[in-house]
Amino acid sequence: MGLYTYEDVIYGRFIWNRRKNEENKSKHKLSFEKASEVYADPFTMEQYDEAHSTETEERHTVIGIVNKVVVIFLVTTEQGDRIRIISARKAERKEQEAYYEHIRSIAGY
Repeated sequence: MGLYTYEDVIYGRFIWNRRKNEENKSKHKLSFEKASEVYADPFTMEQYDEAHSTETEERHTVIGIVNKVVVIFLVTTEQGDRIRIISARKAERKEQEAYYEHIRSIAGY
């Protein structure tokens, strides 16, 4: 079986499941198209997600800014030369605080 299925949407260097994107928009009011913009944030914080990774799939959490104000939280994995978006939502307060602390540490504050 190949890397992609008929349910997959390829959007530049990103890929996601069409049905999961619709479910995500209903549940979190955030499309994967919009969520992919987090990678334009120069301060994006990405971490290996050991708890949800398996022997065959490494997952990562990504926190960053979209639209210059909304801090979002993504779950991703690499698939071939693309980044598969698994889920996306507005970051919770603790996640937002970690993101802003990350920026302060980079800026030397």
